[in-house]
Amino acid sequence: MIDTDSSAPSRLSGTNLERTADHNQRVTLHAIRVAGPCTRAELAEITGLTGPTVANITRRLQADGLIAVAGKRIGLRGQPAIQFKIREDACYAIGLSVDADEGCIVLIDFAGAILALRREPLPGLTVDHVRAFYHQSIGGLLRSGGVGREKILGLGLALPDPGAGTLPDWDGVDMAAMFAAPFPVPVFSDDAAAAAAMGEGLLGLGQTYGSFFYLLIGPRLRGGLVIDGSFVRRDGGQGLEIAPTGSGAGLAAVREGGAPVSFARLSEELEQHGLFLKDLKHGGSYSAEVEECLRGWTEQAASRLATVLEPINCLLNPAAVLLGGKAPEFVFDRLAAKASDLLKQKAAQIPAIAPIVRAAFAHEAIALGAAILPMHHYLLPKSGTLWKTPTDREPARHPKGQ
Repeated sequence: MIDTDSSAPSRLSGTNLERTADHNQRVTLHAIRVAGPCTRAELAEITGLTGPTVANITRRLQADGLIAVAGKRIGLRGQPAIQFKIREDACYAIGLSVDADEGCIVLIDFAGAILALRREPLPGLTVDHVRAFYHQSIGGLLRSGGVGREKILGLGLALPDPGAGTLPDWDGVDMAAMFAAPFPVPVFSDDAAAAAAMGEGLLGLGQTYGSFFYLLIGPRLRGGLVIDGSFVRRDGGQGLEIAPTGSGAGLAAVREGGAPVSFARLSEELEQHGLFLKDLKHGGSYSAEVEECLRGWTEQAASRLATVLEPINCLLNPAAVLLGGKAPEFVFDRLAAKASDLLKQKAAQIPAIAPIVRAAFAHEAIALGAAILPMHHYLLPKSGTLWKTPTDREPARHPKGQ
């Protein structure tokens, strides 16, 4: 069981050993990102590093153009203390997500703000289709964001689970060569659920909840546990697929079986009434048939979701369960509220019930999480930083489906 306290801010930890200077610098930089403008004394308290170590690190970060002085704190004892903030324009990253419905590409700054975004239906998920979408989009994306290519840290690519059979010709693809035009860029790839969860952990509600279980609702229900911004992976490097088991649903690293919760049926029923899921608005006026469609789907999906969340609450006890995927915000809110009500009815059998919350980046979560991958590799704290692991190397080729 994981001991969590959602009311307390997550604590970043560092060490004063000389050989871990890069780790300490990453931790300090991320502390400034999370806490906002803060003094050296506050950074020492947050990270557990000594005052002299923090002073040296902040000098290096300033020299590297990653942080800037944000004024002085007046009112403290002694001389006014200098406050530091991150420089949003220090670097930029591109995130590209593709699925059966569309491609989405975003440009973000160092603070994680989306500067430009483009979505477009894709005719397929072959290497040629994805490469063509990237080539057609990247120039306009940089112009819209007012960013030069020399400040791009890298490209993050989020792909559907290779075991789903949706990536027909990706085995062994050289990613660097695939995206070498119009200009070469380091490429990092991950599966969609992991990318979305990491983005939420580093930029979204991960700053509120020390740990959470992230569920990505798509053609297949996938997700995983995030602890202090790190996505916990199963063997093989991917997240969990939530799949039917017997009369209910549970956690399983499986390759087949329908998803217990999906927007596919809701989309199909709405289209029969001339509506698309993405066009639904909170407070919109809809026919009785459409409202009944929404109510029926919410009740059925919430019942299945509650069944999925029972073992998650009992076994993992996360501080929260976050829901992400491509649907309007109010659809997530209705689903979360109904599933929460159903779980409360079983409170006597469940030791603790985590709140179910719409993720901060529910819709753009996958592309935004993909854009975080280069920043995570180069600049942000990593679990196991002090030990060399396979995940520390530069990804070059897409792994074969497992």
